[in-house]
Amino acid sequence: MRPAYAHHLFERLENADSKETKDVCAHLDNKDYSIEHIMPQHLTQAWREALGPNSEEIHATWLHRLANLTLTAYNPNLGDAPFTKKRDAIPGGFSDSGLRLNQAIAKLERWGEPELKAREEALCAQALRLWPFPKTDFRPPERQWAACTLADTGIPLSNRKPARYAYHSDPIPVKDWSALLTGVLRALLDAHHEKLHALAHHQNAGGFAWLARDPDGFRMPEKLDEGLFVEKHGSTEQRLRNLRALFAYLGEEPGDLVIYLQNGDAAKHKPNTLSAVCRDYWAFALPTLQEQCPWLKNRTPPLNDHFITRLPGARGYEPHYVVTNSAARVALCIWLKTTEENKAAFDRLFAQRQAIEADFGAQLHWVRNDTGRSSWVEYALPNVSVRNHADWPRILDFHKTHGLRLWDAVRHHR
Repeated sequence: MRPAYAHHLFERLENADSKETKDVCAHLDNKDYSIEHIMPQHLTQAWREALGPNSEEIHATWLHRLANLTLTAYNPNLGDAPFTKKRDAIPGGFSDSGLRLNQAIAKLERWGEPELKAREEALCAQALRLWPFPKTDFRPPERQWAACTLADTGIPLSNRKPARYAYHSDPIPVKDWSALLTGVLRALLDAHHEKLHALAHHQNAGGFAWLARDPDGFRMPEKLDEGLFVEKHGSTEQRLRNLRALFAYLGEEPGDLVIYLQNGDAAKHKPNTLSAVCRDYWAFALPTLQEQCPWLKNRTPPLNDHFITRLPGARGYEPHYVVTNSAARVALCIWLKTTEENKAAFDRLFAQRQAIEADFGAQLHWVRNDTGRSSWVEYALPNVSVRNHADWPRILDFHKTHGLRLWDAVRHHR
């Protein structure tokens, strides 16, 4: 625990709701008080005998727990002395102490596991009185999916319509899923002309019967190119499955296709899923991040992602903010048009690793990702979880502080 937090904790436990208070925080800051281990950090023979045959286990379990800690202004007088001497020492023993935290300890004849358990229960009960859990009848409004990518599966879209889409471009307005399908196919045709014509030529190969050279048999055909037609008829899910299969066949990233949805009936979500928790964190963090990060100015909270960046599917050097069950991270993702461009850009940065890490002020994690298109540089804050709401302020402080530092350290060396 950070010293300031520990000082506040002991100040509240000592003073509680009394009007006769002591400035514990100031005394701790000024080193007038110190936090005392009742059972000492190093067991003497006398303490081993007092604790009994399980002394080592009791010591390992209880040493740094709150039940074994108190306040004193006489730490040198107490040291590793047996409990009765700590209790009866003049000056500074628990019986001689003017601190409320020591009053119950002063009445005890010994200090062992039963006393530790009893004090733990008493302190926990006091803490629950001092910091009651808030109660409210507030219920957040039902969420709607405002956007998704082709990589997102399991999203209820049957009653929703697309408003626009972005695929390596600025958002393009569309009126329905059929228009989105044909628009994306025309974009793919520019990059994969021969492959798409080959699929149409072998109409029944690999599950691509919805592409053909001849529209006979199609209920809703549309011409994409000379000798290339697409069947637009089908459900929303079927069209998206077809696109996912085609992206996989062509080696394209489904996350590059961003679909912005029209307003509709609220989608129902399970409140405790990781996706829901991540959405709630981004709703909490984004206003603060937007104050200092211009690339997030027009972003809305991601709908089911554990990360946020400037724009889903955007290309270039993209700052990423990441949350997971076990850590928070800031990253600079290299997402250029081709794998070769990405790796070359990463190699240029990696050659300047020492200078970049010196500018950043810490060692970074470099991921060339030879099995994928993108590469990235990242810095992590371990031992925090997005599922733990108490960690959110610390995660936000980390994102706010280190995101800009990483961006500034890298951008000068591109």
